[in-house]
Amino acid sequence: MPANAPSINLYPNPASNEVNIAFNLPNAGKLAFRLFDMAGRELNGYAKATQSGQQTEVINLDNVSQGLYMLNIIFDADDKTKSFSIVKRIEVIK
Repeated sequence: MPANAPSINLYPNPASNEVNIAFNLPNAGKLAFRLFDMAGRELNGYAKATQSGQQTEVINLDNVSQGLYMLNIIFDADDKTKSFSIVKRIEVIK
C-alpha cells in the first residue's frame, strides 16, 4: 500500500438507512466514492476535493434495496474497495 494511502472504516455494517465512511487522509487531494451492487452495476458516485486529516462522509441508503454492496474509494491514485451489506427493516403497522 502506498505511503499516502488513507485508512478507511465503514460503519455500521450491516447498514440500514445510511453508511458512514471514516477516513484519515495523509494530505489534501481528490477523493471519489462509487457504490456498486454485486452484479457490478454502479448505483451512485461522486468526487470531491478534500483536506488532510480525519473526516467522515455519510452515504444515504434510503433508495437502495436490501443486499450486498461494494464501495470503491479512490484517493488520488490509490484505489480501495470495501464491502458492506444493507439490511432494511420492515415495520408492520396495525
